[in-house]
Order: sequence, then structure tokens, then C-alpha cells
Amino acid sequence: MRQACSLFALLVASGSVFAQAPPATEEASGTAVRGSIVEDRTAKKLLEAGDARLDANEATKAVEIWKSVIERYPRSRYRFDAHLRLGNYFLEKERVYDRARIHFEAATSEENTSEPQRAEGTLKLGICYYHVRNFGKSFQVMRDVIEKFPVSPQVNEAYYYIG
Repeated sequence: MRQACSLFALLVASGSVFAQAPPATEEASGTAVRGSIVEDRTAKKLLEAGDARLDANEATKAVEIWKSVIERYPRSRYRFDAHLRLGNYFLEKERVYDRARIHFEAATSEENTSEPQRAEGTLKLGICYYHVRNFGKSFQVMRDVIEKFPVSPQVNEAYYYIG
């Protein structure tokens, strides 16, 4: 009995008990299925673990952890946080603008309901285009920041890059 309880506790802690496929009716109807609370909590803890690794100067391990959030929890709302962290890392630390742009594009998708995240992702997407000297596309994205998110703090920085 004690072993069965230990095994159940281990399965619950790993999240595998709750990682079931969504019902077929929701997939067929085309509605977005959000991750469970348990998945969100675990994804958030992984993000924090990645932040701790970055603070400990273990950047490669932090990148692996953030990527694992995206792979393991594709329906969690925290996947957009992971995309933003990866994009910021590639933009600011590695200066690999094409890899950063991929993550910022994912963070700006319509599935993301967080306006501040979408505003930040859109601005950083424009900054990536700016650094690869694609100024036309950069200015277009910066204008999108100004039009779509007029009250966000990113608007001032968008004007800065346009100027």
C-alpha cells in the first residue's frame, strides 16, 4: 500500500497523470485548448529554474530548460514567457537575431492573450529586423506597436527606433 501511494505521489508530481490528450470534440471544433493548472504550475517552476540557471552563469542550461517548457507544455500560457526569455537571450546575449525573431514571432501570435507580452514581443521583433538592417520591415513592425498597443510602455521605444 505504501509503495502504491509513493508511486501515485511520484506520478502526480511529474504531471504525467494530468497530461492527457484533450477530448476529440474540442479539437474538432477548432477551439484552443488551454493547459491544466498543474501544467501551468510546473511550467512556471521550470521557467524560474531557468532564470536561476541564468543567474548562476549557466546560460546553456537555462536555454535548455526554457526550450523544455515549450516542448513539454505546448498548451500552457507560460510557453509565451519561455519564448520571450529565449528571444531576449538570443537578442541580447548571443546576438543571433534570426533565432531570436522566431521566438518573438511565437510570442506575438493571436493565441497569446496577454497584451503586455504581445507588445514586448512585437517591439523586440522590430528590433531584430533593425539589427539585421531590414529597416523597412523594422519600421513597419514598430508602427504596428504604436497602432496596436498605443498605451503600452513599448510605444516610446518604437518611436525611438523609427527616429
